[in-house]
Amino acid sequence: MILIKNLNIDGRSATGIEIGMPDAPPLIIICGERGALLSSYMSLTEVDRHSMAAAIVKGAYSLEEMMERPVTSISSRAESLGVKVGMAAREALRLFI
Repeated sequence: MILIKNLNIDGRSATGIEIGMPDAPPLIIICGERGALLSSYMSLTEVDRHSMAAAIVKGAYSLEEMMERPVTSISSRAESLGVKVGMAAREALRLFI
């Protein structure tokens, strides 16, 4: 199953993508104009190689749950936007949109 959903965060929009995986948590990505929240399937090494702003969020099983979980790691570019490890993913997303 693939779910694509427009998300409204304080009147601004982001796009959420949730891909069901067999016998595993879903792959989740929430994209804003300046960066993205990523499930832990993604590699920060590659994110940094492409100079992307991204924050990794572990343990989420839905788009909504992802936004409530804490950020566990960040790319260099996300750090320059003010994203910090431990902050709520919803707060990081506000910096990305």
